[in-house]
Amino acid sequence: MTAVLLGWSRGEWESAGGVTEQDLGKIKGRAILDFLTWLAQERGPAVMKSIVDGIPLERRGPLSANHPTFGLSSREWYPAEFIHALIEALLRTLDPADARRIAMDGGGAMIRNMMHGPLAIVFALLVSPRSYGTFVSKVWNLSYDSGSLSHRMLDDTSDEVTAVGWRAHHPFLCLVNTGVRIATFEVMGCKNVRLVSHDCTIDGENRCQSVLRWEP
Repeated sequence: MTAVLLGWSRGEWESAGGVTEQDLGKIKGRAILDFLTWLAQERGPAVMKSIVDGIPLERRGPLSANHPTFGLSSREWYPAEFIHALIEALLRTLDPADARRIAMDGGGAMIRNMMHGPLAIVFALLVSPRSYGTFVSKVWNLSYDSGSLSHRMLDDTSDEVTAVGWRAHHPFLCLVNTGVRIATFEVMGCKNVRLVSHDCTIDGENRCQSVLRWEP
C-alpha cells in the first residue's frame, strides 16, 4: 500500500518536508474528511481557512480551504504526520475546553451522517454489541494501516475496546474514534450510551482503551 497525496508519491511528500524522522504510518482520507466536512458545516467555512493557514506552506500538501473536499480524497492514504499537522492546526483554533467535545461530537456526527434511514435499520439488525468487535476491526483496517483492536463484553450492557500498536495515534483522533464508537452503539439501538473510562497510551505504551456502558 503506497501513501498517495492526490498524485504525490511518498518520496515526493518526504522531499516536500511532509514526513518526520519517525514514520507513523498512513491514514485513509475518509477517516478525516468526513470529520472536516462536519466541522465546516458546524463552524462555518472560515474554520478551514484558519486550519490551512496554520500549517506551514511546505507541509500543507494538497490542502485547500476553498476546494469542495479541501483538496483531500476519501480513497487515498495519507502519511499520518500530515494528518497530525492538520489536527494540530485545528487545535490552535479551538479553546482547549472545546477540543474534547468537538472531537467526540464530530466522531458521532460522522456515523450518524452515514447511518440513517433504512441503512441504520439494516445496521441495527446485523450488528449487535456482542458482534461489534468483528465489525469495528474491519472498519479500523479500512482507516489505518497499523494497530489492532480487541473487544470484550464486560457484562450485558458494558464493553471494552483496546487499541494496541497504533503508530498513527493522536489524542484528538483517539477521541474522534471514541465519538464514533458511542454513536455506533446508539445506531444499534442502545439507550443512554455513555463513556465510563478512556485511557490514552496507558502506562506510556502505545495502547488505548475505552469502556462504554448503556441501557438495553
